[in-house]
Amino acid sequence: MKHYIILINGKRRSGKGILSSALKDQIQKFSSNVYIFSFAESIRKAAEDIIQKLNW
Repeated sequence: MKHYIILINGKRRSGKGILSSALKDQIQKFSSNVYIFSFAESIRKAAEDIIQKLNW
């Protein structure tokens, strides 16, 4: 089973949520295993959350 992970990093209130929603709508037409995470913090913290969510 493949997982598609998209990380979007940027400043707070920069439109990451709008971009995430649009991407998810388009990508889920092709696969249901799409995870989009947008964050305004360090990549290390964001990666830890992803690993826990996917149970790796």
